[in-house]
Amino acid sequence: MFKRTTDRTFQAEVKVPVANAAGGYDANTFKATFEHANSDELDELRVVTNRELIARKLKNWDLVDEETKEQVPFTPENLAALLAIPPTPTQIVVAFWETINGARAKNF
Repeated sequence: MFKRTTDRTFQAEVKVPVANAAGGYDANTFKATFEHANSDELDELRVVTNRELIARKLKNWDLVDEETKEQVPFTPENLAALLAIPPTPTQIVVAFWETINGARAKNF
């Protein structure tokens, strides 16, 4: 059996290792909700910047602030703040490609 239609969106776990003062990394994670793309659009997305792919495909998130334990609303301001933390943009794009391809992302 093969399902010929897809849901409008899909979720992926985004893992963002952020360097800390101790010389290691803090493991940050959140769930991203992306809009699906057809094969033609995927070809287009292979040549855009990380930020453009995020602008086009990231539609929501399930992100909880570790300090306050509160849900962080998906707003342009909160997205800009998140994207300012390296390597968050790259990791969001990796999660998109890995999930939509059903395998580890290569040449994203």
